[in-house]
Amino acid sequence: MSLVHCPQCGGILPATHDGFCPTCKKFLGQPAGEIVHTEESPASPQAGSTSPGATEAEAFRQWHADLRRITPLAPVTPILIAINVLVFVAMAVAGVNPFNPSIDTLIAWGANFSPVTFSGEWWRLLTSAFLHIGIGHLAFNMFCLIGVGLLTERMVGGPGFLLLYLICAIAGSLASAAWSPGVVAVGASGAVFGVFGAFFAACSRASDTIPKLALDASRVNMGKLLVINLVFGLVVPNIDVAAHVGGLVCGFGCGFLLGHPISTEAVRGRTTRNLLLAVLSVPVIGLGILVAHSHATNSHDPASELARIGTDEEKVLKVYNDAIQRVEKGTLDDAGFIAILDKDVLAPWSEIRQRFNKVKGATGMNPQRMQQIADYLAVREEGFDLLRKAIATNDEKAGAQSREKMLRADQMVEAINKTPRDR
Repeated sequence: MSLVHCPQCGGILPATHDGFCPTCKKFLGQPAGEIVHTEESPASPQAGSTSPGATEAEAFRQWHADLRRITPLAPVTPILIAINVLVFVAMAVAGVNPFNPSIDTLIAWGANFSPVTFSGEWWRLLTSAFLHIGIGHLAFNMFCLIGVGLLTERMVGGPGFLLLYLICAIAGSLASAAWSPGVVAVGASGAVFGVFGAFFAACSRASDTIPKLALDASRVNMGKLLVINLVFGLVVPNIDVAAHVGGLVCGFGCGFLLGHPISTEAVRGRTTRNLLLAVLSVPVIGLGILVAHSHATNSHDPASELARIGTDEEKVLKVYNDAIQRVEKGTLDDAGFIAILDKDVLAPWSEIRQRFNKVKGATGMNPQRMQQIADYLAVREEGFDLLRKAIATNDEKAGAQSREKMLRADQMVEAINKTPRDR
């Protein structure tokens, strides 16, 4: 049998092939000479174009058939959706309000809160992407994920899709923490927007091997959905736009690296591309953490400063409680306790009160809540002072007064947590 050449590039075709030219990687149209096709991959219209009279539906069928051929299964998307749903159900079973969970509850479950995240709890950059504020929030994100996730997963493969999803979730959290350090952020939207970005990038890498009608229609449809989400985030309060943008940009970069022509030969390089993305993501995420941390700590926003004050307050209380436990166990004497109280409790507490007074009257903060915090800081400090006096002078009355102040301070914390944070 005479040699058969590709009608696109002129390369020599093997006797049997999978429907793609091994040289130019394009779909094969019907050539003038003889071309032998395998049963698995019959002749099809040239990729990037559609045969005369073909409809958009036919183009989509061709594209999806080709995707199923190179990626028969797409299990990662439904697994991610299941994890998000299971976390939500677990929170509801544990007693969390499924329609309006409290801020403190979200933080306890792993929300991204820069003062806490950048204090060493880095895992919040990822866990926050699996938490949602109410069933509506969850449903909307999962609807978008299944709409764009299954298609994107088949274009880049399951392992690559999982990798880009997790990286985009972290990128979205970092962007959120850098832009709004005083905000408690949760939701899969950063990762979902990353999948949108990856879809557009993967399409650009595979454009020559996707029927043009299907490619154009998908870009338009996904573009509309993306724009609606972006506009929705700009006009609706409490939407984390920074996480959306951060995830979108990161996703486009990941998708461009992982994307490839829709051909069997190109699929063989997925493992290498996945490893390359994993390696490159480490320094990029590290740099992102440094930038976000620097921006968060240097922010002069009242809400951000109040958040940092709250974190420092928790650290001081931890030192105090640890010292109390050591006294009760007999491993710390009165002199040692007073030394810790003076240096590591009373001194930093006084600084906390001074910092708080500078932001107490800031615009946009709830005056009632700010006054509650001011009263709490004062009462807690009085309790510390009375305890020091009780130990130093063996004054039982001062000791009883200190216990009353501490109990009252604990009750005040509960009231503060029930008060809205802003107007």
